[in-house]
Amino acid sequence: MLTAYLQDVEAGLLSESEQIDINDGIRSVGGGVFEFLTGTAAARTVLEAMIAYSNNTATDAAMSRVGVDKVRAFLSKSGVTRVRIPDSTRRFFSYVAGYPAGVDMGWAGLKAMNAGQNGMQKRPAINDQQSMVCPASDFVSYYKRALAGAFFQKKETLREFKRIQAMADAIAAVPADTPAYLKGGSISWDGFYCMATAGQMIVGDTRVTFCLNLNWHDSDGSEAMGVSAYKQAVADILSQIRQQVLNTKG
Repeated sequence: MLTAYLQDVEAGLLSESEQIDINDGIRSVGGGVFEFLTGTAAARTVLEAMIAYSNNTATDAAMSRVGVDKVRAFLSKSGVTRVRIPDSTRRFFSYVAGYPAGVDMGWAGLKAMNAGQNGMQKRPAINDQQSMVCPASDFVSYYKRALAGAFFQKKETLREFKRIQAMADAIAAVPADTPAYLKGGSISWDGFYCMATAGQMIVGDTRVTFCLNLNWHDSDGSEAMGVSAYKQAVADILSQIRQQVLNTKG
């Protein structure tokens, strides 16, 4: 979505300076930042919150501005055809919470869902209607090309893309003093959990593009145990890869 948005900025169709509405009509759960704000925010701030904090309100605000069809068209054109994105995070939550496909349960419904009060039959997070799915190989393909500037016409746009991608809180998993551009994500839903970290780190003059995903259920282990093990594994893997690259160069 960040790439599609910046492509429209580059083409003069959108501006990072424009104000985007933040209110109950767009508000979603997850990521903090905008949950209690009603007003407007600069598009640049919205895009930063989307990447830095996985803020779902920011994601939906940006999606409504650039258009989900344009994002899907970009995915198709770029060849990552196995990626599936929902119409919005709110439509995703609405569907998995039991509402019909395409129905937005609204902010009141989201709050009820979070409180366990909607009383509807839950659906799996991975489904064929409203879901968020991306194979690791597609993430690697995307980041290799995006960070090389393949999707932008101007160097300034690539710099802005990298600046925002470098803000992701998942960068804590990257070894110290190692430049990186990435995005982390997670979900906890009805006994199903997923953790994901994808992007690229720069070791000397070597670009290391990666995607590390973990899906599990309650039967495989608790959420706390899985999250802790995943974070440690990602940090260990990236540290070992960095050292291997340095040893090879040495």
